[in-house]
Amino acid sequence: MTRRLVDASNVIGSKPDGWWRDREGATRRLLDALREAGEEAVVVLDAAPEEWAGREGSVEVVIAPRRGRDAADDEIVRLVAADDDPASISVVTSDSGLAARVRALGASVEAWDEDGRPLVEETVRALLASPTTSKEELKLAFASLTIGSGAAAAVLTRGERAPGAPRLVGGLSRAATEHHVLCHGDRSEGASAA
Repeated sequence: MTRRLVDASNVIGSKPDGWWRDREGATRRLLDALREAGEEAVVVLDAAPEEWAGREGSVEVVIAPRRGRDAADDEIVRLVAADDDPASISVVTSDSGLAARVRALGASVEAWDEDGRPLVEETVRALLASPTTSKEELKLAFASLTIGSGAAAAVLTRGERAPGAPRLVGGLSRAATEHHVLCHGDRSEGASAA
């Protein structure tokens, strides 16, 4: 059975719905939605009132023991590292840094229900705006280009622009459609939520 650890700040911040004007309200809405769904989850918060910590229904709330940048990320990594079966844990986040850290420990990563189009478009604009984008900068952008969904991205160009570079001669696609409810894409174009 897969156990979910939810990176609350990342999930809340994945939708430009005004969450920054009411962080506590946005966190409550996330917790309520998870409880209503009835799936087991551990939600890790950067900060919250102490009375929020603990289990209510199917959702357990963990508050990071320290404050500051990456506090919840560090707590998620600590929980995964301390677990006897990290392969049974799925971390819900679109944070590429956290994703890399927990994958290195054996956990999997799921993207939250997010509208990835603005993130992908802004990432492409930023890459195209810089005439000196390095290979390392491009690698760091791959997570944003795939919105943390486990998708793969490839940069394609004409052969004369990259002589001697590996050639794409074929491809294969696989899908785990039982997870179709995790990502809904761009809702503004008619995709509906599960």
